[in-house]
Amino acid sequence: MSFRDLRPIEVDIPESEMPGDKKRLPTDAILEVAFEEALTSALRRSVSGKAPLAIIVIVPAATWVSPCERFWKRRYGDRWHIIARDGSSRSEHKGTVGNSSVSGVLVDGRSVVGIATSSDILPSTLIASADHTIRLSSPTGEALRQVLERHLSRTVTADVPALVGTGLDINDLAAAFRPGSTSRQIVTRMERATRRRIGSEGDDRLPSLQTAIEYGAARRFFLDLATDLKDRVPFSQLSRSVVLFGETGTGKTTLAKLVAKHMNRPLLAYSVADLFARSDGALGGVVQATNAMFEMISTHSCVFLLDELDALPDRSTISSRGRDWWLPVLTNFMLRLDDAFSRGGSGRGEETIFIACTNYLDRIDSALLRPGRYEKAIEVRRPDLAGTINILSHYLPEIESGERAELGRLLEGSTGAELMMVTRDARRIARREDRSLRADDVRAVALPDEAIPPARLRRICVHE
Repeated sequence: MSFRDLRPIEVDIPESEMPGDKKRLPTDAILEVAFEEALTSALRRSVSGKAPLAIIVIVPAATWVSPCERFWKRRYGDRWHIIARDGSSRSEHKGTVGNSSVSGVLVDGRSVVGIATSSDILPSTLIASADHTIRLSSPTGEALRQVLERHLSRTVTADVPALVGTGLDINDLAAAFRPGSTSRQIVTRMERATRRRIGSEGDDRLPSLQTAIEYGAARRFFLDLATDLKDRVPFSQLSRSVVLFGETGTGKTTLAKLVAKHMNRPLLAYSVADLFARSDGALGGVVQATNAMFEMISTHSCVFLLDELDALPDRSTISSRGRDWWLPVLTNFMLRLDDAFSRGGSGRGEETIFIACTNYLDRIDSALLRPGRYEKAIEVRRPDLAGTINILSHYLPEIESGERAELGRLLEGSTGAELMMVTRDARRIARREDRSLRADDVRAVALPDEAIPPARLRRICVHE
């Protein structure tokens, strides 16, 4: 199901009804459902028992750590020693810190739980002695319906479409549960947030991958992959990772959106800059942001887009001054990519399509461009004549096909971004004159009048 298929969700809660318990935070309901999905009946009984245990809880993102700590303490009591680490402290949130306290708690007959986005920042003694590892996933679809029921203490009769909640953080979800809201309003907010997070807003305005002939070899690659998926070819036998490269403005990011739309999968889009924007910029923070990114894609069968891949430096050309900082980041990124790619066949992220984009293929570390990581590199070029006319058909549907073909010959050699700007400027001319768009408006933008001095004009004529 895609967002184009969504219909208003009817629930059996009166419009005026308020959430019942104002002291109950929406994060509590989210965590209740997340733990119920992750725990087997046997493990649930074991965690609630009296025998000392060592448990690791891996959460989807750093923002889950504090709510999860509060939830665990309230649910399972004071007999548990809780180690909650979000990676914010470079001095304390590492494997060499806290080992003596872990061993001391277990020797005293108490239980210990470590909560983090990755086991790498938990005490190594806890990792070695862990009886169970619990991996929480951010709820989507049916699980969100259960979250609504827990929070509202009422039955929600309608299903929540499967894509709702995809890519949302726990704070994104909690923000939908505002005081005085009905269940329908909550779902509508989550739906809107999901559209923005996975880049599906405006999907109806996107062309079809099948008709996007301007993308050439890249289009054929993804159409073949979609056919293999439809034929249920095992993922282990598919080439599903590619680097799209080419000059700026050729539509590489747009192509990733077309692929997600064609394959009916959410697009989880990141850039290397996001790893800094979503952390404190320190080494530990960037590593944790990387881990959280890969944890997010591990919970969904999606199209994973990593833009500006060249922002990760090539280890063979990196300066000695920056090597000590970048090597841990690059090594961690490659290990996480290996783990994500090797999951094909198990887990909720088993059918992930990996797409990276760059304007500078020669700057990419060769270790990233190999089987098991980004296996193919496909150039996205400026469209040929047929591709140019096809793009103009998308931007200028009201212009007759014969005139579009003429405009295509005039504008051949432009990038998709340049064609978009030409058509926008042409529409501005028509708006100012309060009339419909004409082909002459496009020509006026493509061939603007220019006052050429006579001497320069003579030199041009002699040259020609």
